[in-house]
Amino acid sequence: MKNERTTYYQNVQKCVDDVIEKIGKNIVLGIPLGLGKPNHITNEFFRRAKEDPGIHLRILTALTLEKPTWTSELEKRFLEPFVERVFGDYADLQYVLALRKGEMPENVELVEFFNKPGGYLNTPHAQQNYISTNYTHAARDIVNSGCNVLAQMICKKTFGDRTLCSLSCNPEVSLDVLARLVREKKRDEVITMAEVNQNLPYMYGDAEVEPGMFDVILDNPDYYSNLFGAPKMAITTADYMIGLHASALIKDGGTLQIGIGSLGDALVYGLQQRHQNNETYNTLLTQAGIMNRFGDIIGRVGGSSVFEEGLYGSTEMLVDGYLNLYESGIIKRKVYNHCGLQRLTNEKKIGETVSRKTLETLLEEEVINGELTREDFRFLQEFGIFKEEWNYENGQILNGEIRIPADLTDEKNLEQVVQHCLDKTLKNGVVIHAGFFLGPQSFYTSLKNMSEEERRKIFMTSVLNVNQLYGNQYGDEELKLLQRKDARFVNA
Repeated sequence: MKNERTTYYQNVQKCVDDVIEKIGKNIVLGIPLGLGKPNHITNEFFRRAKEDPGIHLRILTALTLEKPTWTSELEKRFLEPFVERVFGDYADLQYVLALRKGEMPENVELVEFFNKPGGYLNTPHAQQNYISTNYTHAARDIVNSGCNVLAQMICKKTFGDRTLCSLSCNPEVSLDVLARLVREKKRDEVITMAEVNQNLPYMYGDAEVEPGMFDVILDNPDYYSNLFGAPKMAITTADYMIGLHASALIKDGGTLQIGIGSLGDALVYGLQQRHQNNETYNTLLTQAGIMNRFGDIIGRVGGSSVFEEGLYGSTEMLVDGYLNLYESGIIKRKVYNHCGLQRLTNEKKIGETVSRKTLETLLEEEVINGELTREDFRFLQEFGIFKEEWNYENGQILNGEIRIPADLTDEKNLEQVVQHCLDKTLKNGVVIHAGFFLGPQSFYTSLKNMSEEERRKIFMTSVLNVNQLYGNQYGDEELKLLQRKDARFVNA
């Protein structure tokens, strides 16, 4: 289906009707891991398959989210008010309800590459259709499985007279499925669908896309249902102690990945105590015998001082603990999508404040040419070194009133550029790269309540970007090594 014009729908039945008419009754539906599933679209495809045995529906996904259910009247009396309060009008995925009841139609297959440990005990259909694959290979396997419908929950935002979309919680695989389809010349064989839900936080980075990415967009406020809020587990004493030990292995100025769950929460708490109550924190390390037993390794690879430089987050999953660390002033080390600039910030030759010294350092280190090229000029504007109102034309820098030759080897030109063109601080720095997110309702609310400037510091991207070190379309190996210095990966 060529994407000359995106078709918008307000009715899910009509939307799915038209898709089935185009692709036929053999439907291979790819939907994201976790939160980003388009539940109303998925449920409508499932309903059609249930009612029409001539339809064959294969669902390709991972980590299907389920509300707690009950098996007795006593459990119901306890759980029902809890579920109503916590999950509200979250739309249950009908295929998993049928699976749990042993009522999955013969013409429907559920194929998942990741599920909750022990989640499908005594469920033969799920076990037999499980695919063991690496997250970074999920896009490959979705395409190779013959996916002909790719669907996702999104949100939208209007900037002046232009509306853009955000893949929000799940850009991590969809981007690469589409790229692979284009590369293999299969894009016209697949219908891309989006279900708008304005309860999603609008996220930036690679998650921000044009509406034209989708052949079909379903947008009706009636479908803006509650997001699935994952419960937070209590932190045990053992978790706290593990988190305390691990917090002393995190090096200031380094890179941090945190896993989901109470152990990750305990690490976050330990890091907060180290930064906000440093004297008490060090007393605890001493009295607990941690410095006596592990002082050497803490000195070599970690530390117990406050975070002066701060940390940068590079993570497959963005958990709510990252926001706690950001708000505490710990996640604050910015990285830049440019090897030369990143190297100089690592070496502390360039700081966030833009000055004549910034420009001179870039020249001395040969990051830019003495006679600025158009590419040099774009770089200087992209990262906030030059003001946006200036342009480059025929070897000159101009703003309509002033023209300055772009030859910075001439002191007079350099002085003119410093006086007129320099901005105040570097921009487009990122403090977190992440592939997807899932968490409690408070997490989603916090993301939505962040300013646009703050949310732009969280760069949602492909799993190929955050999980791979070697070069790909998202960045080369040199850049990733520079960004991810002193990395610590703390996963349960």
